[in-house]
Amino acid sequence: MIYVHKDFAEAALEARYSDVKDVWGNQASHALWPQALELLLDSGELHNTPSFYVDNYLVNGDFVEREENQTDEEWQEYCGDTALIYDTQYACLSF
Repeated sequence: MIYVHKDFAEAALEARYSDVKDVWGNQASHALWPQALELLLDSGELHNTPSFYVDNYLVNGDFVEREENQTDEEWQEYCGDTALIYDTQYACLSF
């Protein structure tokens, strides 16, 4: 097993994201990327390539947008129950 510093892993994930975000990304994936990156880095164990994680996030991520008539409380409850990551407008349910 080869171990690398967290900064190295972060730089590799960011580089891959920069390379492909305009190909597969959308508003939701762009808005939530900082949280997705943090989630990946906090896992402490990345066993695949940066392209595996980033490409799955962008291509297979299950993103939803907050409905116009949804209250803050409703959105928080929904996201708290179902989302991996979210902000005030978007949620990612899985990737």
